[in-house]
Amino acid sequence: MNFKWDKKYLYWGVTAFLVIAAAIVFFLGLSQIKEILDSVFSFLSILTPVLYGFVIAYILCPIATFIEKPCLRRLFYIIQDKKREKFEREHPGEEPPPKTFPVRKVARVMSVAITMILALLILTGIIWVLLPQLIDTITMLVNNMPTYVTQISDWVSQTLRNYPEVEAYVLQFTGGISDMLNNWLSTELLPQMNNIWNLISSNVMNIISVFMNLCSAS
Repeated sequence: MNFKWDKKYLYWGVTAFLVIAAAIVFFLGLSQIKEILDSVFSFLSILTPVLYGFVIAYILCPIATFIEKPCLRRLFYIIQDKKREKFEREHPGEEPPPKTFPVRKVARVMSVAITMILALLILTGIIWVLLPQLIDTITMLVNNMPTYVTQISDWVSQTLRNYPEVEAYVLQFTGGISDMLNNWLSTELLPQMNNIWNLISSNVMNIISVFMNLCSAS
């Protein structure tokens, strides 16, 4: 007796197997979400300095080039020409001394330093303006977290009321995520942001006071 494959049953069998396998992988991923996220964050933390370096160089390099070539180099060349003209007026017929001032190197170093200072000032100003609003938003999120968790739990209970086992697992998972997020926001992120705000505020006030003292002294 020859056995014949029914394509219809074969199709549904493969489909059911793939669905079950995908569900198993999905739920295993949910159960190991913390380990997976830790691995992803660890990998990203290794790449972060390199990515930041490329982004900063891409943004600041044109600014440094503009400050160096049209501004500083031209200024140094003008100063050298003025000194040469002054020497020729004061010492007619004599050969001017050779140019030993490294215009390109000094202009490059100064342009990079000026660009970094400008970038730090702009970044400090942006953080000084936006950080208080961000702190208020995160504080409101932490305070409203129980309400959000209750709403999500009600929605899950209503949606999965016919699947009590899945409902219990999803509620446990969402509760763990919300607790972890709330703990991270309240115990780690907010204190760090407050420390950054205090540090920036004190430094900005110190810079302003020094600038005012210099202006008053002059």
